[in-house]
Amino acid sequence: MRTMLALRSLAAAAALAVAGSASAQARPAAEPNDGERVVGRWGVAYFGQSQFDFSLGAVTNILNVHTVGVRKWMPTSGTGFYRNWGLDAGVGLALGGGSDKTGGVSVDAPSAFGLALHGGLPLAIAHSRHVTFELIPEANLVYASSTVTGAGGAQTDFSGWALQLGARAGFEVFFGFIGVPQLALEATLGASLGYVSTKVKPTGVAETTSTRWMLATSRQNEPWSIFGGNVAAIYYF
Repeated sequence: MRTMLALRSLAAAAALAVAGSASAQARPAAEPNDGERVVGRWGVAYFGQSQFDFSLGAVTNILNVHTVGVRKWMPTSGTGFYRNWGLDAGVGLALGGGSDKTGGVSVDAPSAFGLALHGGLPLAIAHSRHVTFELIPEANLVYASSTVTGAGGAQTDFSGWALQLGARAGFEVFFGFIGVPQLALEATLGASLGYVSTKVKPTGVAETTSTRWMLATSRQNEPWSIFGGNVAAIYYF
C-alpha cells in the first residue's frame, strides 16, 4: 500500500512538472525594452562643448570646441551592480581665421585652433521600458590656441589645455513611446576634477602662465568652468 501511495505521489509530481513546463513554454517571452534593443549597436552622440576665453581688451575671442563621437553598448551582460557596459569615444575640432579690412588697411582676425578628446565607460545600472539609469565615468582632454593681431601688427599668442576627470549619473531616455526607440537623450548630474593651464605671449613681452584646478558638481545645462554640456543626444544605427 505504501509503495502504491509513493508511486501515485511521484506520478502527480511529474504531471505537475510537465504542466508547468508546458505553461511556461506557452507564455510569450517578455518584450525587450528600448535600452536592451540598442545593445550591440553603434550610436552617434554629442558629448558637449569645451570653452576657452582668449579675449584681449576690446577684442572678444572665445573659442568653443564641440565634441561628437560614438557610443556602443557591449552585448556582454554585467555580473555586478550593472546590467550592461559600453564605450564612449569622441573628438572635437575647431579651426578659424580671416582678416578685417578698414580704409584699405587689412588686419588679421584672431586665429583659432582647438582639439578635444573624450572617453567614457557608461554602465547601465537598470533598464525600464523607455529609460535606462546610467553611471558614466569619463575623461576630457582639450587643447586650444589663438593668435590675436593688434595695432601695428603686434601679435599676442594664446594657448591652453585642460584635463577633466569625473563621473555622471542620470537617465538615457529613449523615444520608443513615439515609435523612435533608436533616438535617446541623456540627462545627468555629475562631479569632476579639472585642471586648466593657459599661456599668453605678447610680442616682445615675457610669457605669462596661469594654472587653475577645480573640484565641482554640475547639473543639466549648467557647465562648470570651461566644460559644458551634460546633455547628450544619441542616435543608434
